[in-house]
Amino acid sequence: MKYLAILTAVIFSLFSCNKEESTEVTKSNPTTIDELNVSSNFSWSSSDEGVLHVNMENISNGNISTEGEILLLIDDKDKVLARSIISNSQTTFNIKLPVNNGEKYYLLYPNSANKQALTSLSGNVNMQFAPSNEDRFSADRSTLVYDKDAAYKYFNPSKTLNRSLNDLGPNLVQNGEFTIDNMLLDSRHWTELRDPGKWYYTNSQATHPTNIDGDLVYHNYSSSYEVIEQSFAVLGGSEYSFSMDFGYTSSTTHLNLYLDNFNENGEWIGETYVTTSGNTVSSTGTILNNATSFQFYVGLYGGLWVDNITYNSVDVNPDTDGDGVNNIGDDYPNDATKAYKVLYPTTGIQTISFEDLWPSKGDYDFNDLVISFNAEYSLNAQGKYVAATFNVDIDAAGGSIPLGLGIQFLDGNKQVHSQNLFQSITGTYSTLDPDVDNCIIVFNNRHTPMPVTYTNTSTNLTGDPVTVSCNLEMNPNFTGVALPNIFAFYTNERGREIHLPLMPSTPAANSNLFGTFDDDGNTKYRTNTGLPWAIEVVQNTKVYQQPLEKVVITEAYSKFINWANTNGSQDADWYVTKNTSKVFSKN
Repeated sequence: MKYLAILTAVIFSLFSCNKEESTEVTKSNPTTIDELNVSSNFSWSSSDEGVLHVNMENISNGNISTEGEILLLIDDKDKVLARSIISNSQTTFNIKLPVNNGEKYYLLYPNSANKQALTSLSGNVNMQFAPSNEDRFSADRSTLVYDKDAAYKYFNPSKTLNRSLNDLGPNLVQNGEFTIDNMLLDSRHWTELRDPGKWYYTNSQATHPTNIDGDLVYHNYSSSYEVIEQSFAVLGGSEYSFSMDFGYTSSTTHLNLYLDNFNENGEWIGETYVTTSGNTVSSTGTILNNATSFQFYVGLYGGLWVDNITYNSVDVNPDTDGDGVNNIGDDYPNDATKAYKVLYPTTGIQTISFEDLWPSKGDYDFNDLVISFNAEYSLNAQGKYVAATFNVDIDAAGGSIPLGLGIQFLDGNKQVHSQNLFQSITGTYSTLDPDVDNCIIVFNNRHTPMPVTYTNTSTNLTGDPVTVSCNLEMNPNFTGVALPNIFAFYTNERGREIHLPLMPSTPAANSNLFGTFDDDGNTKYRTNTGLPWAIEVVQNTKVYQQPLEKVVITEAYSKFINWANTNGSQDADWYVTKNTSKVFSKN
């Protein structure tokens, strides 16, 4: 009977492939990978990631123009992690970062130094601005943060203006000493550009230049708040130095000084607020790249006066390729077809480790195919995609089954794009996938690019990882997100794809394989206890060392189980704590 029972069990396992019920052993405190019972929503990725959609608030009345301007994602050290181009008052970030170790992330609109903390790297967020339908002296900005230092670092990485006024050129302010009374009334909003070369006041009861201590100055001797403004043409990206004297004949010792930037359409695109103290006000900085005009806004309370206003500038930031983006903001200053680069991962390297027996469980050493990936997308001056370069390192190839690697590109909702993103591809081993739109085959067989056979899973058969690169020409009308869905597939069976959990299969995948053997049947590439066939690590350098052959990953990394058992909320850097005798090291 014993032998009959064994034979019956073998026959049943051979002919009954569909997974009806789980017979897995699960424990609240698992000690082995087979005892894990993981949430179906766990991505098995050690990274901070998300697709962030940003709406630019309080600009619907058109007082500020953000069209074609840049929004930044920065960390708490003011490091720029990503840039995105604003279109129709919206923009999107496709973010993948190394695991957060307490860092905070912010949006920074450098044109006006608005800085806003993020509570999540995914979803929708409104970027707020001060009300633009009120005068500056009464606008409520109490809930907003203005990080002028962070904005200044972006536009002027050198941080210092190492030039004297004589080096910067002549004063562009007309009648900055107020020796003549040529004040004109213009009561329009401060976001409106005035005609250049003259002073304008906004209050019909305004005062005019007057003599104080034998010198003509602009003196507001009324009791009302007064604004004077003057504009002139500037060259975007130029450095400037500003100074003026001011004093008071009343108890008020503070004035408002804003330096406004306007684009070629006369639209206000941003400002610098100058803090005033003492009797001399000075400021140095960089004109916004898209600015063609500059306008002073000097707001004086009753009893204040100003004099000797100077503005000097020098063009230290040419637009070499003539694409409309000055060199300081142009990642490709000598290529007029490209202006901005978008990296994926946002910072660091994405490493994916595959098990190759899907839909059957493997040995969980996660070394059958180990690849590291990074991409550089190139955008033109209008924020449209024009090209992309992908680099894939084959770090390990421990499995015996020949595998290829593909990348399908999805939108922010992990759906297939309705338009074709790519026009052509160049690469020794890479082609456009003939069966799937917006998909490339990086290599059809991992052994083809390898000049020598290596596995990097034992002390034998070791070698330096081979890098496979390809370049793509993209559809120039595309904007948005091109999310890489990286997957392995059987060289001799294209329909047998292996994806990260929660990532979709391509139309070329054999749907009949879902729900067979150990796959849970929900097209999420997981068992019905949540175990994956691929895991992901994102770090600034390659830190993941694949387990040696037939070494279960939980034996190589002691914190792996707790990371998985807590759905990634604990020990997100599990890959740091390793058993060095059980992971691959070439040295």
